[in-house]
Amino acid sequence: QANARSGLDGQTSGVEAGDIGFVPLASDPTRSVRLRRIIVQPGGTIAWHAHDALQGMALLVRGSMTEYRNTCLDPIVHHAGDVTREDAATAHGWRNESDEVAVIVVSHVLVR
Repeated sequence: QANARSGLDGQTSGVEAGDIGFVPLASDPTRSVRLRRIIVQPGGTIAWHAHDALQGMALLVRGSMTEYRNTCLDPIVHHAGDVTREDAATAHGWRNESDEVAVIVVSHVLVR
């Protein structure tokens, strides 16, 4: 989409994030899987970012979020229960365009 990053290049706002837990990978002790909860207030944004170094998945648990993604011409509206893959080719940003709090749970493989 033309100007997909518009309004998402700045800082993340209206977002509270916290780690839920970590588990080391038995196959690679230098890495762990992190589970994280992200709460996004109405109008909140997760700034544009890439996943070339940090891959995983995002599960929308509550509410709806609009994703602006480098691989899609149109914004993608996600609803509770939707899962988004964040592979090495992913660059994206998110906006809560609803008037309801959104909750996302993400898992990422990261260096310990």
